[in-house]
Amino acid sequence: MLPGLNALRVFESVARHQNFRLAAEELHLTQSAVAQRVRRLESDLGTILFTRQPRGLLLTAQGQTYHQSVQAGLAVIDEATRALTAKTQHLVMSVPPSFGSKWLLPRMDEIRGAFPDIELRITASEALAGFGADGVDFVIRFSSPPFDKGLHVECMAAAELCAVASPSYAAANPVVRGLSDLSRHRLIDDAHRNWEKLIRHANLGVADKVLRFEQTSLAIDAALAGQGLCIAPRILVEAHIANDELRLLHEIEKPDDEGYFLLYPEGRDFDPGKWAIIDWLKGKMAGSLP
Repeated sequence: MLPGLNALRVFESVARHQNFRLAAEELHLTQSAVAQRVRRLESDLGTILFTRQPRGLLLTAQGQTYHQSVQAGLAVIDEATRALTAKTQHLVMSVPPSFGSKWLLPRMDEIRGAFPDIELRITASEALAGFGADGVDFVIRFSSPPFDKGLHVECMAAAELCAVASPSYAAANPVVRGLSDLSRHRLIDDAHRNWEKLIRHANLGVADKVLRFEQTSLAIDAALAGQGLCIAPRILVEAHIANDELRLLHEIEKPDDEGYFLLYPEGRDFDPGKWAIIDWLKGKMAGSLP
């Protein structure tokens, strides 16, 4: 019959210290309990593992061999147990709702495959995180400088806005060659009011023909459903364009400083796993644009 795990742990500690008292202190047992378990193990094995000396213990030749094997076996068990019970590392990031649904969500399988030991928690918001009680590690926002003091600011992808529509809508309506052609189309706007700004800037006078949504993702979905022309960051519609679900009809000029920005408190130090995800996001977001 195999010895119990507790008996082997006692033996390993005694053999390492070659002393009952030191092993007892390490194991939080009494010295007499440790000595008794060693005697019982020797009895069960039918083998003398230690020779008792006036100032301690000495392993017998058989005890030395057994100790090496037991020590290696316990190390394997400890490592397996740590791997099994290790807490998953969490990373909390806050992103705009439309970025989350149109860009991040389609890449979740890729993220899980690249970082299996990190559980990604995503909150959808346009507001700046508190970086405290909310537990957010970093945020990504579609905005432009200046930002609050005390924040690390890094542009992940510049804004490249474009006007898109479904293939069926594009085929059934006049071609868009310039801003003056917009008055002949149904326009779809979001909370950024890009059409409204263009209309006012170009003095087109067609504000009453704009269908409005609060979120960019809903405006994109309306364009997919053939409801009109939508202005959206190209990073959010690139997959739809590649799949011929949307047609690129017009590129919109925007200020150079607008884009998707990575924000977190200055001095915040991430562990290597979180830095790796940040670097992955940088590369993927930069690669999303032609």
